Amino acid sequence: MCTVCIFLASMFRYLKTMVTEEVETSIAKSMGYGLGQLRIWPIQQRENNTLRPACIIPSEKQHPISNFSAANGRIRVFAETLRPDTGADQLPEFTFKEDCLLFFKFYDPPTKTLSYVAHFPVPVTTKFSDLLPVLSTTVGLPTDTPLLLFEEVQPDLVEPIDLNDEIQQVEDLQDGDIVCFQRKDESYADLPLRTVQDYFSELSSQINVCFYDVLDQSDPGLKLDLSYRLNYIQMAKQVAGQLDLDPLMIQFFKPHPTRQGVPGHPIKCAYSGSLKDLLIMSTRWNLPRILYYQRIPMRIDEYETKRQLHCAFFSPNMKDVTEMLVYVNHDGTVQDVLMDAEKQLAAQGGGSRRLRLVDVVASKIYSIYPEDAQVEILPQKVFRLEEVLPEEVNLNDNELLVPAAHFQKEPTQTFGVPFFFVIKDGELVSSLRKRLCKKLEIQEKEFDKYKLAVVHSGRAHFFPDDEALAVSLDDFRPPPRPQLPAYASHAFHPSTPWLGLDHINRTPKRQRLFLEKAIKIFN
Repeated sequence: MCTVCIFLASMFRYLKTMVTEEVETSIAKSMGYGLGQLRIWPIQQRENNTLRPACIIPSEKQHPISNFSAANGRIRVFAETLRPDTGADQLPEFTFKEDCLLFFKFYDPPTKTLSYVAHFPVPVTTKFSDLLPVLSTTVGLPTDTPLLLFEEVQPDLVEPIDLNDEIQQVEDLQDGDIVCFQRKDESYADLPLRTVQDYFSELSSQINVCFYDVLDQSDPGLKLDLSYRLNYIQMAKQVAGQLDLDPLMIQFFKPHPTRQGVPGHPIKCAYSGSLKDLLIMSTRWNLPRILYYQRIPMRIDEYETKRQLHCAFFSPNMKDVTEMLVYVNHDGTVQDVLMDAEKQLAAQGGGSRRLRLVDVVASKIYSIYPEDAQVEILPQKVFRLEEVLPEEVNLNDNELLVPAAHFQKEPTQTFGVPFFFVIKDGELVSSLRKRLCKKLEIQEKEFDKYKLAVVHSGRAHFFPDDEALAVSLDDFRPPPRPQLPAYASHAFHPSTPWLGLDHINRTPKRQRLFLEKAIKIFN
């Protein structure tokens, strides 16, 4: 009938031995009503687990009030009071078995609202058709308005009522029962919830779902009560309406099946199941009913045909980093990635640039992806984009583009941002150091502390202190390499020499949180 716990109720204490009639008189006096202006109806739980007011027959009024108490010793009653607008001095007489106390709710299909409007006792010989004028008046409708009536048996069971039936002819209809009514209007035919039965069917299928933005770690979540019968587009419209977005510009994700708070696989826009099917999978491991979403820059049907790559564009000085998302077809190539990135940079005022896609592992350049490489071979990671500098485009026969990296003491202890550098055959070490110092934008006094080395097969061969010596390209030429599979053909040979810069690592270290604890492993 109602959610009792949310109502503001008046509490009274009485001796268990007080008779029911005395309790009723005391409650009326406490609430400011005179004799015969208040009648109590104990709220009892029925076999179908609904709570309804029950009639106290005359003989029971002389019984102890404790006869109506629940297991916890409390008694919940509905107080029927005299309405001031009736002009009467007392409540109308109620005769057990001849009258029936009914509660009435009005349903409005256009607004999808069900509201309590009235309650009053009705003779059991009354036809429901005789109640229509009274019910119409309670909601401000003309008295000749055609109505449909339904009995609310329980929240998931609503049955239509024949208007020609008398109250006593309806099976199991008794005191405290609820009758819902609505206008009989053909214009409601196109509405999603056109009858009370549709409304209760929708109500019983609702579940609370929380949607989290995958790109916002501080997102408190969007909580919605949705029907588990919704399909994908209906769910998308509900969420988009709350976020003021186009439903086709959102992508949804299932929760991770084993890791709480982590999004799992994306949900295809052509998904033909219901919301219930998605949530069954998300609650299989007793996880909360949650889904994830992200805003996307294109329609979801187009977006799903694309491969999304997370890229970080490094400026020539390697100090300014711009993160971007690049979208290419699944059958596209690295050239398509570079073209899309170039367009994004041009839109940001970066001008026309020639780019390359670089794979960096452990602060060391692992490979340059060739432009004809298929996107499908690229792993899921953040790729580095950088501009191909003019001096690197057309190299002379005495020049070689080599990878360079920072390390401290041991070549395996690389750190910082690696880069490419042009080595010139026969160039003096002093000249090479000056070009490096200018490229890295480091003060000469600080750069004097840097030691240069050719790193080959994990070993560092340091340049001699004599800066008058010349650099030889033979020291940097990669060795012959065997035929490799397609997914690894872009990678440098493991023994490919690279230019090492040995100096103190001044990169701030990650602070160790005091909550971190050691992991104990027991054999």
